[in-house]
Amino acid sequence: TPLATLTPIPAGAGNHGSVAWATNGRRVFATGTNRIGDGQRVVRAFDPDSGRQLAAWPASTDTIMDLQALPDGSVAFASGDSTLGILDGNGHRRLRQSPPNPDHRDNFDAFRLSPGADRLSFLHQTWRDERWQGEALNFDLRRLHLSRAADPDAADPHELAAPLRDGLPVGDWRNTTRPTLNGKLLKLDNYEYARSLAIAADRQHLALGADWYIRWYDADGFDRWEKPVPGAAWLVNVSADGRFVVAGLGDGTIRWYRTRDGSEALALFVHADARRWVVWTPEGFFAASPDGEDLMGYVLNQGRDKEATFVSSGQLRKQFYRPDLIAKRIDGDEAAIAAAVAQVGDVRHILADSLPPEIELLSKDEAIVDGDYELKLKITPRAGGIGRVLLRKDGADQETGRDVPIGGIYSQRLNYQPGEYKLSVAVYNAGDRIPSESRTIKLTVRGAAPPKPRLHVLAVGIGMAAYSDNKLATPGVEFADRDARAFVERIAGQAGNGRLYRAVTTRLLTSRADTSLQAIEKALADIPFETGDTVVIFLAGHGKAVDGKYNFLPADLALENEDSIRHAAFTQARIESQLRRFGSGRALLVLDTCHAGA
Repeated sequence: TPLATLTPIPAGAGNHGSVAWATNGRRVFATGTNRIGDGQRVVRAFDPDSGRQLAAWPASTDTIMDLQALPDGSVAFASGDSTLGILDGNGHRRLRQSPPNPDHRDNFDAFRLSPGADRLSFLHQTWRDERWQGEALNFDLRRLHLSRAADPDAADPHELAAPLRDGLPVGDWRNTTRPTLNGKLLKLDNYEYARSLAIAADRQHLALGADWYIRWYDADGFDRWEKPVPGAAWLVNVSADGRFVVAGLGDGTIRWYRTRDGSEALALFVHADARRWVVWTPEGFFAASPDGEDLMGYVLNQGRDKEATFVSSGQLRKQFYRPDLIAKRIDGDEAAIAAAVAQVGDVRHILADSLPPEIELLSKDEAIVDGDYELKLKITPRAGGIGRVLLRKDGADQETGRDVPIGGIYSQRLNYQPGEYKLSVAVYNAGDRIPSESRTIKLTVRGAAPPKPRLHVLAVGIGMAAYSDNKLATPGVEFADRDARAFVERIAGQAGNGRLYRAVTTRLLTSRADTSLQAIEKALADIPFETGDTVVIFLAGHGKAVDGKYNFLPADLALENEDSIRHAAFTQARIESQLRRFGSGRALLVLDTCHAGA
């Protein structure tokens, strides 16, 4: 027999799918999809004896999936958009972890697409400062550039098309379970709601976005394919060339699906801050803003008795950071991506067999020392084995040992000049392909201030006349030697006043003999570097990306094919190896070449 009935909520306010008793039994909390005027979902508190509602507290902008009453009278909640929070007994917010993703709901006409699906614009809507805020953003897959609609280099809005919703008689498609075409029901799963619609330019197909799937129908209503989605498909659009359905999903991502079979081609995530972003292929190749590569990753289950492992795309950067492949995917150049997969593998297969080791920092993560600091790690191998230790000081790679006992302890004594340093340490798997999660250390070395460092400037300028291969003697590098000379003069002139450096050394390489690969590497090796010095390296001439990696082309390179670049250029691997020598100081690399962004 019911003891009490809670005061009913006005019709249309939404359901109460989650209920929790206060630990003292004097209140009942209820929440779900029920909301107030500004769209916020609320947690309602009731008196269980009278059934009277005591309060309604705004908590989240999405469906609240679960409630947990806490012993102090507060209540914790979690919502569908990953908002987490705690409300105290008076409804005041003690904690709120806002979602990192934007909200794509209802912005149909703002979701605009170029004919080839390589550019799009969308309303980036987030809940900030207790209100909804939105700004129009553009993303260009070829330039890998995020911009605001008001930016001078933003896409012309007239070149981008909103979703078509006429040309086929589609009815009841918005927020219903019974959408129709020509008066006949379109296939949905039980209890699934349709959310968005886009009709193809040829009027022979339509895309329907729903809670659990994106579906592609022909003009007769036949379901050609259905693709599961990780969040409700709030927005869909179809490229005018008919190749892609592009969808804005409930997890904040925007994804490209091929109309021929529904397979996913690309995914884009723009953080709620409208600044950081990452775009990736299902094979794992990605590009990202400078601080966006850790926004995406892979969750790997480790069995019922152990927490899952998360591997961020940043950990995969060495093998899978391939900005060049994003445009190739949108162009349909699958041969380039197949070649990359053949070279490094598919991330979905690699992670299953190549997990990096687990590491535990045994030394202090905050340390103040008068001399040396001993770094100690416990390393536990997993499926991928153990490779080299990756140590960085203030972001710069440091030299480390290679002999790591399996399942044992790694130890390295570090000696730095007085100052404050941020260290990070990780351990690669075998083959040095994927590093473990990093551990950070805040290190303070006490002592008298060190003497002023020295500055070393090396500038390489390879002009047209210096290249031995006529194919490289092109106007694009006609000023490279003069640029290098001007760079040296400017840097040395500004730094030579004695305020920052006790001495400045410079070297300029511009002749054919001085700018061969061997001569460049020897000049770098000859820099009289000492601990704490600063090194500035300037490279001007031809640059070329091969396999997504940067290469500086020396004067003696014979340009025959990509293999000649791989073997005879000043490759990214060679550059990184040279920079690692200066890890105990500061190094600045300036690339004045094509493909420097690689």
